[in-house]
Amino acid sequence: METTLINLLKSIVNHPDDVTVSAEEPQTGIVIYTITAHEEDKGIIIGKGGRTIKALNDIIAVKAVKENKRVSLKVE
Repeated sequence: METTLINLLKSIVNHPDDVTVSAEEPQTGIVIYTITAHEEDKGIIIGKGGRTIKALNDIIAVKAVKENKRVSLKVE
């Protein structure tokens, strides 16, 4: 899932080399992916009204269902 998310993010931002994703799985059972990107790209990742980050979350959630996991995305 992480590589899929990184590939999607790198394809939409202007500074793909600055994109990093770290995964954290606290005791709640939800995998939280923290996205770090160039300051100019954060607006692109979030999108107008949060549409882009919601779409990315939906795509990753579909993949997570196959692995019996739940995911959440956070832009830092």
